[in-house]
Amino acid sequence: MIPVDYNDEQLMQIQAETLYVLNEQLQIIRINEANAAADTAFFIGSTTQGMQVYVAEWMPESFERELHLHLREGIQISHLYTLLGRYYAVKDIWAGPAYAFSSEQLEHLPPPEPDVILIDKAQDTLLERYFPDLIEQLQLRMPVVGYVSDGAVVSVCCSARTSAKAVEASLATTSDYRGRDLAAKTVRSWLMR
Repeated sequence: MIPVDYNDEQLMQIQAETLYVLNEQLQIIRINEANAAADTAFFIGSTTQGMQVYVAEWMPESFERELHLHLREGIQISHLYTLLGRYYAVKDIWAGPAYAFSSEQLEHLPPPEPDVILIDKAQDTLLERYFPDLIEQLQLRMPVVGYVSDGAVVSVCCSARTSAKAVEASLATTSDYRGRDLAAKTVRSWLMR
């Protein structure tokens, strides 16, 4: 693994470039997935160095101007919802942290749990019970690792979106197995692949 050193602002740009396909003006064209069905109107990345805003190329300029005016007072989800609702029907709001791991941090991870395995075509039947949709996407989502219990994958981590500089992980644990630290064990193993 090649060590890299990025500041928060650069990491946020890398995240945007991993989540979305952007045009030369850094506008969102679409979600960075093979079968991208969802429309994204905008993305706001907040770091200690400030905010980065990416707006879909199909959104009107008036929305972008209003958005930037609104953000002068900080991020207020309810106000963003109202603002976007004047231009576009709001279907979903996604919010949450992003994590970056240095080569040094990855070198100090404990070894993978024996019940967390790499899933490829030979083990895809382990996904049938709880994650059948992942079977047909297996090659697009590699690496795919799963925590196996009672003959089935009960927690799975895989590549959701990939760019030249980063990979976005997708993680799911079936409800009966939540609260057992399986997600953390699964992600830790995925990071080591």
